[in-house]
Amino acid sequence: MPTHSALLPLHIDFSSEDEFDTLASDVEVMSTSDNWSGKEYWLGKKYFEFALAEQNLVESTVDESAPELDARLQASFREYPFTETLRYIQGRVEASLFRNSSDDYEGLMTLIGSILRKKNRSEMRTMIIGLREYKSDGVHEVRGERIAKSQDSYAEIDTAGLGRHATTLKEHGEKHGAIVRCIARPLSTYPPRYEATLVYQGTMVKAEAKSQREARQKAAMKACDKRGITVK
Repeated sequence: MPTHSALLPLHIDFSSEDEFDTLASDVEVMSTSDNWSGKEYWLGKKYFEFALAEQNLVESTVDESAPELDARLQASFREYPFTETLRYIQGRVEASLFRNSSDDYEGLMTLIGSILRKKNRSEMRTMIIGLREYKSDGVHEVRGERIAKSQDSYAEIDTAGLGRHATTLKEHGEKHGAIVRCIARPLSTYPPRYEATLVYQGTMVKAEAKSQREARQKAAMKACDKRGITVK
């Protein structure tokens, strides 16, 4: 499997309509060549590397050094589910965007580049969802997702009324000098549905429920299970 190289110094926030227009302008100059495959692979690879690096930076602790961040990024790269992500995105975008390739890594990078060059907003959003989320043992592992704008910033979890798992998780964090952060967002109003996202020591989990409190409780439970933290 190819190794990652220098990262593209570009930040792209897909939560903003203006960012789609900016991205379209940035990619416009590459659309005149007939050499689609090579350029798509290059563009997709650079975008993916940056997204993965940014997410690892978000999940890092304040005392991690640059070499430690490099090691974290390399581990994330080795563990990334290229096949699953490729199948997710490929099944939800126009078939003509996909080009045959020798392996799933190359196929995913080329597909990302194809989507960026086509500049279709709906397909870009599908790509972002595919890159940032995949399921492992019922836990949503987030990859390549920018941790929200200031109005959606993750706050330190308030364990009041959340039960033993949230309390245990917070105590574990205090013992190890880490902060448990959580945010809950509405998914629907009828029926009411909320999604809680919890971040702790490089692990991010998501849980859904009919109330914010229940969603946070479930997220804390998943985080304890994921980290192997015993709840008394």
